[in-house]
Amino acid sequence: MRQQRSAGEVSALKARLPAIRQAVLPGARLAKACNDALRIRERLEVFLNHGAVEVDAKPAENLMRPVALGRKNWRHIGDEQAGPKIAAILGVLAICSRLGIPAREYLRDVLPRLAEATTIEVARL
Repeated sequence: MRQQRSAGEVSALKARLPAIRQAVLPGARLAKACNDALRIRERLEVFLNHGAVEVDAKPAENLMRPVALGRKNWRHIGDEQAGPKIAAILGVLAICSRLGIPAREYLRDVLPRLAEATTIEVARL
């Protein structure tokens, strides 16, 4: 469906964005919107080619909101790094929940590979 309905629209938008950006003042809202769209054009390609990727990050952001609010409160647990660590773990669990992935299976699969991966390889896990 994305290839049929969205690919042409995205392609036309990508072709027009540079011209629109050049036609408006740098501080204008439209210029900022163009800059944002130009910055994420590679991510739009991922959206078009992978059906599991959502175009809108708001559902994931809404799942993370309690984590962001709790992060400040969790700083006192153990040490200063405890809050960000708990937030990262809860973030992974929230994303698994949103995508319908069994978190336990995901962690069993990823954690052993993560321990052996280089920094560059982590993004591909």
